[in-house]
Amino acid sequence: MEKDAGFTLLELIVVLLLISLIASFSVVLFTGTLSSGKLDATARSLVAAMKHARGQSAMSGEPRAVFIDLDAGLYGIEGSDGRPFPKSITVSFADPLTGTQKSGKHLIAYDPVGGIRGGAVLLATPKRSIIVRPDPIVAAASERVEKAP
Repeated sequence: MEKDAGFTLLELIVVLLLISLIASFSVVLFTGTLSSGKLDATARSLVAAMKHARGQSAMSGEPRAVFIDLDAGLYGIEGSDGRPFPKSITVSFADPLTGTQKSGKHLIAYDPVGGIRGGAVLLATPKRSIIVRPDPIVAAASERVEKAP
């Protein structure tokens, strides 16, 4: 007597269950990667805007500023429309004089001779945070990555 070739219904169900289990784990793992990528991209874009404003200020001989509008969720070089912060990122502004602000419009101003006025921008997700601050010594922007507890 010869056995029919093929798979039983039980074997197919077990294989589909394993495939769906693996797929669900990979979705959970990659979800954190996407928000982390958005955080890194936003920090790089903000640093680029700061460097661009510094360069414009040095070339034109006039002060330039980067604005951080926490109420509208926008940032960019003063006088432009600005770029939106991703919804998954919380943003706050740390001013040395007034402390940490979670609302309002704030400026980081660059003088033609290299001076900088303003504070630091804290970008955060539930798992990580990045502090972007202008460095007055080299007149550049720096970022520091911190892991959330």
